Amino acid sequence: MRDFIADHIGGVIIVVFILLIIFISSIPAMHTDYYTVEVTKTEITGDSDYMVFGKDTTSGEIKTFTLNDSFWHGNWDTADDYAQLEIGQTYTFKTTGWRIPFFSAFPNIIKITKAQ
Repeated sequence: MRDFIADHIGGVIIVVFILLIIFISSIPAMHTDYYTVEVTKTEITGDSDYMVFGKDTTSGEIKTFTLNDSFWHGNWDTADDYAQLEIGQTYTFKTTGWRIPFFSAFPNIIKITKAQ
């Protein structure tokens, strides 16, 4: 048994490392929030990467969001979602992730509903 572990320790370490990376990358996808926001600006930052800026109707704070495809939530139509946004309109966003300034990370919009 000891020889088996010694012979395969490199492979075990690689598998554990890969599993750890997968787990860590999924943590932001586990956190969801809802924001009702009046959209003030939108911006295309890449092929399927978008930024959405708006005023939170509850707190009055200016918020920044990303709108990217999300593997964890099966969200592959962000270009269509982005196209439906209108400046000055109010929407409810379901988001995942957090605002982390050090990493320039923003909550990612995974669902858009036009507010009544």
